[in-house]
Amino acid sequence: MGHSSLFQCNSCNYSTRISGGPDAIMAGATNTYVCNDCHSLQQLLILNFSKRRNRRSKKGDPVVTGNQTELPSGEYDFFPPYCTDCHSKNLDVWDTQQALCPKCGGKMGKIPGEDLCED
Repeated sequence: MGHSSLFQCNSCNYSTRISGGPDAIMAGATNTYVCNDCHSLQQLLILNFSKRRNRRSKKGDPVVTGNQTELPSGEYDFFPPYCTDCHSKNLDVWDTQQALCPKCGGKMGKIPGEDLCED
């Protein structure tokens, strides 16, 4: 189960709901990216946990044996992430230490009491 928080810029009041870094939900692993084209923050799926290897039992029924853990080259499982707002692939991992606003370069901060658990 993943966690998300409402982040808001102290300068321009841009706000978005993100995890603020690497996280995992039921579907897979996520990370926070900044889109360099539309200047937004995105929490994007980068590893799909639903891809599972199957084997057959003695009766021929498929049995799930576990998750695939190897990542292909490029560090992505089944797609490179893209911006959900403008569909650009011009993304960078958001620097959580600096936490700069993608709109104005101000400081982004968590809004207290706005944390959610997500699947």
